[in-house]
Amino acid sequence: MVSVSLFQPTVTRHDKKSGKKVAKKTKVWWMAWRDPDLKKRCTASTGTKNQKLANQKAREQQDKLYRIAQGWYHPADSHCDKTLESAIEEFLKSSRARHRFQTTDAYRISLSVFQRNTECQLLRQVTVNVIEAFINSRSGKVSSTTINKDLRHLRTFLNWAGKLNYLAAIPKFSGLFLPTDKSSPVMIPEHEIKAVLEVLKKKRLKLFQPTDWWRVYVQLALFLGARRGELLGLKWSDISFKEQSIKIRRETSKGRRDRTYESVTALMPLLKDWYESADSVPLSTDSVLPWSHTTRRQLYVDWKKILKAAGIASERHFKLHNFRSTCVSELLESESSFTVRDWVGHASVTTTEKHYANTTKARREVARKRRVR
Repeated sequence: MVSVSLFQPTVTRHDKKSGKKVAKKTKVWWMAWRDPDLKKRCTASTGTKNQKLANQKAREQQDKLYRIAQGWYHPADSHCDKTLESAIEEFLKSSRARHRFQTTDAYRISLSVFQRNTECQLLRQVTVNVIEAFINSRSGKVSSTTINKDLRHLRTFLNWAGKLNYLAAIPKFSGLFLPTDKSSPVMIPEHEIKAVLEVLKKKRLKLFQPTDWWRVYVQLALFLGARRGELLGLKWSDISFKEQSIKIRRETSKGRRDRTYESVTALMPLLKDWYESADSVPLSTDSVLPWSHTTRRQLYVDWKKILKAAGIASERHFKLHNFRSTCVSELLESESSFTVRDWVGHASVTTTEKHYANTTKARREVARKRRVR
């Protein structure tokens, strides 16, 4: 057991009268102990001149060091170890109360992957060495981007555990993230967009959702640059045909902020036709893009079929989220970054420019305008 002792350190001060250096003991009591891991003497001030209070702080420090040495997660007298599984369950429960379903689900998937690839049973067994072993086990099987995503979610979980004193020390993640190639955001070519819309207008495809549903989804995604969850969360009460506006509610937004698209006149005929095409008059609480499936997997199954029917090669397949980067890139060609930031609901201009802007088309225009002197 680590022993903590009290002492009053001696300090050397300059005496103004004699002009000499004088050694004096301080009145404040200090604590000293030898760290078995660092193998060196450690000291800390008690912050008090009262020896009785100083002794009490020394006992508290000694008790704390004993608990840390035993790996106990909570500052209590009784021994109690938190299992990794119960800690994850508690974290996900806490996340559900504070975050969107998609965020909590992403945490759940990453932490499940970590559990399957590690032999840790207790939370305190998760160390930097364990995390490095997890990275090595995943390398070569999945991309570096996927590994880094899992590491970010694991870091969030461990930071949460540290704040609740479930861990004596939070593992450091500096230097653990893998280097990745930073590619430009995808900007979907105009001819491929037209090919997709033509397929949805003319061809009959066996999809989970009707082709008309997909046509409305694609047009809204391109025009607004909204996220998938924001589009699927739209209610008819969020659309005002009178004011020609569409409202994205904070409950469906990643940024947790409401935003309103005003004067979206070009979208109103499309939405009006979609509203009138329903078998019965939709209620204000009904979804604009109803989704009856329990997961979003069917969304991507449908999307692959649509791209294949449009004649777009598998290596050229773009994601649904690329509609957002396409919208941002087109807007940045004529609008200011601040306007585009507010349009797509980003927290900062940096996010808009760094992660969503593709300047390939704009650079070609610049090259055409330049002159040789």
